Amino acid sequence: GDKVQEEAPRVGLEEYVGAVRRLERECRVAAVVVATDSEAALSELRGALAPLDVLAVPGEVRNSAVAFSLFASTHQVNVTSYAHDALRNLLLLQRTDMFIGTFSSNFGRLAY
Repeated sequence: GDKVQEEAPRVGLEEYVGAVRRLERECRVAAVVVATDSEAALSELRGALAPLDVLAVPGEVRNSAVAFSLFASTHQVNVTSYAHDALRNLLLLQRTDMFIGTFSSNFGRLAY
């Protein structure tokens, strides 16, 4: 998450995969929406969750694992890009039946 270095402990990929697999057993799940700026995490999730369809906003770049406060303090934030990516994530989220996330994420709190 974007606050890992500042506010919240990292949630391991295996915890997300486990949560998705539990829901998959209990419900009919065909696709998962992932909000991330990490292509590596997205690729790993796609492999771990196959054959489920893993959807994400393509090419999303937020903070590349650098604390957001550093970007804000150095004025390197492209607010328009952030807003567009957030809206695209919300549009994807609208197509889902379930949500798995963390409350350390602003997107997770909004989705909940």
